[in-house]
This record gives sequence, structure tokens and C-alpha cells, in this order.
Amino acid sequence: MKAYPDRGGFTDTIELATARAQAGTYVHVLERTIERLGLTRDLLVADDGFLVLTRPASNQPSVRGGEDLAPTGVRHNTAHNRPVAGARRPRGAS
Repeated sequence: MKAYPDRGGFTDTIELATARAQAGTYVHVLERTIERLGLTRDLLVADDGFLVLTRPASNQPSVRGGEDLAPTGVRHNTAHNRPVAGARRPRGAS
């Protein structure tokens, strides 16, 4: 779930995409943490989530469910594992 201010039909689509990407990064980090802890047989991270758009002075948010966060996590994983130009492996690393 990611909360974001609702601009009453004027919410910037790029800002929504940024919020979705940030939530996808959370999914990616959670998946990697579960992997490192050896809990992949016990825990599964969902690839979808919610964007909760809050409204000023209101307790009635609009909820956008079923947001697909998997492609964002895939992009993050690809970028995270991409070698940096000019970087060298530490001595002894294979």
C-alpha cells in the first residue's frame, strides 16, 4: 500500500507512476530480504498493491487496488544487478 494525495482529477500521472515505482522498489527489497533470510518456502510477496489517494480534510480516500508492481520490481532488479562502467570486482571475487 502506498498513500498519495488526490488532486481531484488533476493528479499528475507521472507522480502516480513515481509512487507506483517506489512501491515496486519496496516489493523488490522485501523479496530480496526474504531470499537472504532463507524464508522463500514460507513467505510469498504479492506483486500487486494499493495506491491510497488521500484528500485534504477528508476521511474518505480513494483506493486504487490491483496496481501491478511486478514490472517495477523487475526493472529495479535489472538496474541493481547491472555492472557499473569502470567498476572492478574485488580481489578474489569470481
